[in-house]
Amino acid sequence: MSILQITVVVGIVLAGAILGVGDGSAPASHKQLSAPTYYIAASVHECKSSSVDFRGATNLPAGAILRASVSDFDGDGWKRYSEWVYVSVHDDGFSEGKITPENKSVFRHNLLLNLSFYPNVGKQPTSVLQTLGEHGQLLAGLEKPSSDLTELSGLSRNPQLFQSSGWYYGLETLARVPSCAE
Repeated sequence: MSILQITVVVGIVLAGAILGVGDGSAPASHKQLSAPTYYIAASVHECKSSSVDFRGATNLPAGAILRASVSDFDGDGWKRYSEWVYVSVHDDGFSEGKITPENKSVFRHNLLLNLSFYPNVGKQPTSVLQTLGEHGQLLAGLEKPSSDLTELSGLSRNPQLFQSSGWYYGLETLARVPSCAE
């Protein structure tokens, strides 16, 4: 076999490997992935100066109660533009809600929607707490969470996991509230 023939054969083999031809495997880009831990996601569906409609998706158990508000950065903290609104996760993993501004204010351009899950906020159903732990410790995605509820956030790969006072764990996400029409 000549150098040219070997080069052509190697090229065909490499192309087949890259495209997944010949071995029955699908290209890597079609591999089904799943979240290794619990997550929540949110988007603003519609924004007016008087209300924000939002949608959420999660793999938390059906019936889990999420809380949402509209805020803006204020130094190292938040300036709230709304009261908390509580919504339940439907059987299909989706949720939705409407938030209105508090204290006769109006929503303006470039605010943030905060959507979060806390095991100790809202009246979480017993079935949700049995699945996620009374303190939310099973949100960490660890096979054997610490029984003394120490620093699970540092052990977990879940980027949405946070710890609040009383050794409670929750999930939180932010979504941009775009320009609100008058």
